[in-house]
Amino acid sequence: MHSRVLSVIALATFGIIDAGYLSWARFTGSSLSCNILNGCNVVAASPESVLFGIMPLSYLGLLFYIGIFALGVLLLVQDAKLFRVLLVLATLGGFLASVYFTYLQAFVINAFCIYCLTSAVLSTLLFGFSIWVYYTKEESPASVAEL
Repeated sequence: MHSRVLSVIALATFGIIDAGYLSWARFTGSSLSCNILNGCNVVAASPESVLFGIMPLSYLGLLFYIGIFALGVLLLVQDAKLFRVLLVLATLGGFLASVYFTYLQAFVINAFCIYCLTSAVLSTLLFGFSIWVYYTKEESPASVAEL
């Protein structure tokens, strides 16, 4: 169980770095370094990159990954079913959002951002790991002591 939760924390850390870079670029008005796909700045400048014209999606992504990181830490401290349920629900939301944002890149913006696609992969992996964490039985104190 702990290794699965540590995987969630590691993936969330990569997400924090990814969304943090996008948020930093948005906040400072910097261009994105985009060596693999050339559409990063096109996607970042599109109207679809801002929720309701108010909140940049990169900021929401950063909050999402920080929240997932925090839930992972909480699960390490206490394996409560509530934390596992919240993890599944949050990562399901992240996964569905990523599917929608990837659709927007492909069919509305007509450009792809490697950082956005990285986030989509991370969200998908996080959702898969969260399901795995949810269905993992809680370890008894005796089994933990044997480690």
